[in-house]
Amino acid sequence: MKRQYLIVTAALLISLVSGCASYYYVPVENEQVMVIAERGLSIAVIEEESMRINAQAGDEKEHIRFRVEIKNNSDAIISINENCATIRQGTAPGNMIEAKKTYTASEFLEKESDSAATMACCLCMGAVASSASAARDGTVSSRLNEHIAYENLDKELEESASYLVFLRNNLLFTSDILPGKKYRGLVYGDLWKNGFDSGVKTDSTMISITLRINEKEYVFLFSRNKVN
Repeated sequence: MKRQYLIVTAALLISLVSGCASYYYVPVENEQVMVIAERGLSIAVIEEESMRINAQAGDEKEHIRFRVEIKNNSDAIISINENCATIRQGTAPGNMIEAKKTYTASEFLEKESDSAATMACCLCMGAVASSASAARDGTVSSRLNEHIAYENLDKELEESASYLVFLRNNLLFTSDILPGKKYRGLVYGDLWKNGFDSGVKTDSTMISITLRINEKEYVFLFSRNKVN
């Protein structure tokens, strides 16, 4: 599938409007990864002769989110698969376990579509109940409740539709990257929480994303810092 997606700053805006993030993430520099400052952000970069890969980490709602950019510097097509990513968490580079879930683009889009459908169904039932109540007693209060219920339903449908379009355009799908071109995509995951039977005894202070491209692994490590 040969597609190039434009990731806009909406990815960051969603994180802000969906609630205050409880953590911030700082890329860790090592022999493979360098850290650069760009537009006030710290970005992890791995650069080779054939490609350049950038990665950023952040919170979005209850999920961890990685923004990935791959630039093809070679003369050949670079193919990536939507299941190329693995998210890990832990307290030190040598003490990391796989996160509870690393979503492929298809999995995350399906999950969010199902969530949007469930929310719309609940609001629709509420609107129908409000209409029945308004028809039964005809009071100003019941008519107002009916109006508000349908307004909320319309707003939810509009926002959900916009969000799902955003995901379709920006998730990290299977793709072929042509020579000289860039591909940008988002990868989402769920982290284990304290107390879960996962081997995580304390709050994870580090996270990583591993990308498998052309039978080679590229690892980006981030410190996970709680916002005071």
